[in-house]
Amino acid sequence: MKRVTLYSSSSSRRTRVGRPAEQRVAEPVGAERAESAASSASPTATSAGTRQTWRQRYRRFRVPIWTAVVATGVLVWVVANHRFFQTPHYMTREEVGAAMVEVLKTATLPSPAARAYAVIKPSIVRVRGMNLSGSAGDTPETSIGSGVVIVD
Repeated sequence: MKRVTLYSSSSSRRTRVGRPAEQRVAEPVGAERAESAASSASPTATSAGTRQTWRQRYRRFRVPIWTAVVATGVLVWVVANHRFFQTPHYMTREEVGAAMVEVLKTATLPSPAARAYAVIKPSIVRVRGMNLSGSAGDTPETSIGSGVVIVD
């Protein structure tokens, strides 16, 4: 006896699972579709008929669904990128000038003497005069003073 070649798909396999093997082989493909349509139209249909319609809808609208998913993802990425990574605001000359005027009005500038002291402070040194002859007594220092180091 020659065997009948069977080509199965996910939809035809689920409708034939509960039947014996003899009925599965002998039954033509067209009868299977008619039986599945009759079972889904019956009032006692289980959720398998509902699942089948969802699968058919997904299969029918697969490309538009994935297009919508990708478009939504790109839209979310663009909005998040714009929201969290905004370009910096560059100040114009007028804004910089207005900020400088405001700072000069409110801030107190140091006096010229204070600025001169801050510049010269690292150069101030202590000068000690030493008595090397030993005639001045117990202290070898004879004089103390200050000076400024100038490097040319």
